Amino acid sequence: MKILKNKEFLKFKDTINQLGLDIATGSDIIKDIQKGNFSADYQENVSYGGILTQSLLQMRSTIMEVKSKEQQHIWIQEGLAKFAEILRKADSDLKHLSEVVIANLVKYLNANQGAIYILDDPSNTLQMTSCYAYDRKKFIEQDIAIGEGLIGQCFVEQDKILISDIPKDYIKITSGLGSATPSMIAILPIKTNTDALGVIEIASFNEFKNHEIEFLEKISQDIATSIRSVKTNQNIKLLLEKSNATTQELLNKEEEMRQQMEELKATQEELSRKDDDNRKIILELRAQHEATLDQILQREKKLQKIKNELLEKSTSNNTLIDVAGRQRMLSQKIGFYAEMILRGNFSKVEVLENAIAMHEHSLNAIKNGGIPPGFGPADTLPRAHDLLLPSIGKVEEVWGIYKKSALEIALFAKQNIASVDVNISIKTIEDLGETILKLNNELLVECSKLNKIKILEMYQ
Repeated sequence: MKILKNKEFLKFKDTINQLGLDIATGSDIIKDIQKGNFSADYQENVSYGGILTQSLLQMRSTIMEVKSKEQQHIWIQEGLAKFAEILRKADSDLKHLSEVVIANLVKYLNANQGAIYILDDPSNTLQMTSCYAYDRKKFIEQDIAIGEGLIGQCFVEQDKILISDIPKDYIKITSGLGSATPSMIAILPIKTNTDALGVIEIASFNEFKNHEIEFLEKISQDIATSIRSVKTNQNIKLLLEKSNATTQELLNKEEEMRQQMEELKATQEELSRKDDDNRKIILELRAQHEATLDQILQREKKLQKIKNELLEKSTSNNTLIDVAGRQRMLSQKIGFYAEMILRGNFSKVEVLENAIAMHEHSLNAIKNGGIPPGFGPADTLPRAHDLLLPSIGKVEEVWGIYKKSALEIALFAKQNIASVDVNISIKTIEDLGETILKLNNELLVECSKLNKIKILEMYQ
């Protein structure tokens, strides 16, 4: 009986020792988490199966996973904001736009090589407009037929292609990027909601992560919008050049007519010395020529008026496209800073309120006319065309809910008082973020289509 009690005591003592070790290890884990140290190894401490230690280690893994996803989300948003500024500045021509985009994409993704192909409308082929590899620009010219190879296939199917098992001779034969064999290649279409405009090809010696592919898919839409805008501006410039050429041709004809009139006047002075019948014929001929000259002058004034109207409407339509394009960036900015405020960065509340106000006022200017925020009197917008009203109505419907949730978060940051559950507000912003972005994209596309229609009407 005495021996049995001693064994029970030793077993109880061992249990107490294990519990003490479990509590001590758990305390160390909590201290490391508080210090931000998530890499400490406690594998030896959990060999005996301490419940507290295992639970805390599982909690640490969950925190690390959430933190990783948050960092990936911030990386995507910062990249979108960075490229929004890059695309805004690099809008002079397609060649310059391609060079800036592909160079910054390769650097931002820590990749090694990249190329951008844009659809050439006259030839209906994909032309490599820029190639970038190993921190320097490459001068490679390449045309790919639609449907040919992986580039042409990606353009036709309008879906991404990811390749990790790459043959050694793939790049030499297919992409023209160089002689090295990467570990992974991502090929994505450059497209709006309706049209494909080109293809992006990125090669890296490291495999692309899911959030990097997500970033490439989102930024390709922004690139497509910029390409469409550049093409529209180039078409407008071509129309203006044709108009100027027509005006100059008419001026040349006018000068020829004036010279003819001077010659006619000299002839009239000579014939005036002849009989009355000849003088009458000359006067009638002169009257006919003067009527012709007057018609030419009236036609010249009419063409000049058309040219002035073209310049005025072209500026107005470009302002409309710029404001509509800015709306999509503002909706992303609102979601990004709302999340930062909820993570405790209350200094961003003013930026959030400014973004909300600018989106609201810009949307009102697009619909009802007026000067958009950040523009001058020369950029005054007219009341929205009937063709734009359906798209504007969709944006207004979602924007009302999106704006209300963002303002509630701003009020919470300023007064530390939430009129409703702030978690509901941020969830609303997260749920509607992609929707408001998509609707603003559709409005931008409709504005671009309207711009093209107006220009064609003026030349009919």
